[in-house]
Amino acid sequence: MGAHYFNLNNKCAGVMHLADIYTFDGYTFEWHHYCGPFRCRKNGEPTLRQPMGRSKFWKMLERWEKLTKDEKEKTRIYG
Repeated sequence: MGAHYFNLNNKCAGVMHLADIYTFDGYTFEWHHYCGPFRCRKNGEPTLRQPMGRSKFWKMLERWEKLTKDEKEKTRIYG
């Protein structure tokens, strides 16, 4: 998970945590350790419609979840 620190007068004024973004099998998605997946456009922006039911997205996600930690890291594009 990416962390961004905001400094004001050389003091930490805030921290913002962002979900990691991955690309796998033609899909781009955020993965947050407790919120789970969120499908994104290729530029990282969230899609307006999230996949439902029997979408191919969920089948891809099942394959991605079976990857090792190192294999998942190779698919990460942000975070």
